[in-house]
Amino acid sequence: MPSHFTTSLSAGRLTARYQLPSLAARRRLAAGLGVVFASLALSACDPPPPKQVWVPGVDFEATLRVEVVIDEAAAPRVGQWIPLRAERATGPWRLVEYEALSRGAPWLREPPPPLETGVEANVRWIVEPPDGSEFNLPTARDLRARRVRFNRPGTYRIWAESHSWGGGRVTSNVVTLTVVERR
Repeated sequence: MPSHFTTSLSAGRLTARYQLPSLAARRRLAAGLGVVFASLALSACDPPPPKQVWVPGVDFEATLRVEVVIDEAAAPRVGQWIPLRAERATGPWRLVEYEALSRGAPWLREPPPPLETGVEANVRWIVEPPDGSEFNLPTARDLRARRVRFNRPGTYRIWAESHSWGGGRVTSNVVTLTVVERR
């Protein structure tokens, strides 16, 4: 940034003046300092790791179970919205000393619940054959509800995939349903 001090010598008198930087330059400086201070503040906010943390146990397993909610007395019909449900289970988890973990090893402050119900909005749904099916778009009123409908009669297989501990994936059971024409 150029100097904003000017000096002059006239009749044996030294005069010094300070000129403020332009408004644009001051704004750039303020923005730059803001980024520096925000970075420092955020890095100072990281709490230290706890003395003990949760990691997957020896027999750790992740499972995902899905179901479609249909009236067993009547087959689903073309164009009918069919509610979907999913639940995820993980465990067992074990408590270990943080210092005993290798650097970068994943850990949790608290273990997740052994069974998570109502995770249908947090899984990837898959249908075979893929054409002829449509999933609902979530709305503010029912963000977590997931439904599917089919555009033509046929036999469809539906299942879900989910993330799993450590970056892996878990695949659910497969539900087969036969969709019939509208009446």
